Amino acid sequence: MRQVFFKSVRDKAFRTLEKERTNSWTHFDNLTKEDLEALCSSTKLDIEDIQDALDLYEIPRIEKERGYVILFVRAPASRSENLHTQTLTLILTTNELISLSPKSSALILQVLQKNPPIPTSNRSKLLFYILLQIAQAFHKKIKGVQNDVLKTKANLEHVDAKDILALTKSEEILNQYQASLVPFRGVLERLSSGKVIKLSEDDADLLEDLLVAIRQSIETCAVSLKSIVSMRNSYQMIFNNSLNKTTKVLTCLAVIFMIPTLLAGLYGMNVKLPFAESPGAFLGILAVGVFLSLIAVVLFYWRKWI
Repeated sequence: MRQVFFKSVRDKAFRTLEKERTNSWTHFDNLTKEDLEALCSSTKLDIEDIQDALDLYEIPRIEKERGYVILFVRAPASRSENLHTQTLTLILTTNELISLSPKSSALILQVLQKNPPIPTSNRSKLLFYILLQIAQAFHKKIKGVQNDVLKTKANLEHVDAKDILALTKSEEILNQYQASLVPFRGVLERLSSGKVIKLSEDDADLLEDLLVAIRQSIETCAVSLKSIVSMRNSYQMIFNNSLNKTTKVLTCLAVIFMIPTLLAGLYGMNVKLPFAESPGAFLGILAVGVFLSLIAVVLFYWRKWI
């Protein structure tokens, strides 16, 4: 689905246009191959240069083709079972800004809702603002995952299977975020060099702030992942300790109940045994078995096995 937005210096909000014009912003949501072909027919772009915009797993990078600057970046996905980031392609041309998303992009919708005081004619500044929103979205998502990890860590002694699954999911999310943020940092560093896009002083400052934010997000991801690994090791130690205790108790119980079982088995044999003819033999054997079992209980308790 193609949408064209325009905002002049005097406009208070983005206006939706029927077709592209100079200094407009064109966005393709739920991008298809037909959309790419239509875009290439109206621009000097080659479909081979932008076909990776359809790739759901594309790695962030920056290219300059035929005078166009093409940025392949990743933004946090709003809802996904397996993929927690999504591809977003930004193309800076001499006449307009173009954004391509293979799925519905909540981030672009957020940019439109925030309505920054940036005219679409200032294409580079609008581009940097979108990149800033991506950085802030990552930071917000990472903080949310980090808080979930800390809550699980506070309940370390009462962990269950549900907590372990949540921790595994958090680890997968952070790994995907980190895999997107590291190459995204490379994209920003190349932009900050000024060789790809001519930067004003404000743009250079904004890119520097962006780089700081991305580095902090990467460090936060790394710290959270280390915390998850530490917690997983702690879980393993707790589970092993609990299993050892349970095994020890069951072994002690087996020994305790084995004593009367052994006596009963001996006196159940079809041979002559002491007290076989005595009317009080049953109670005596039972008493001896209970007495020996009590001795075993006291011994195990003294040795702190139970």
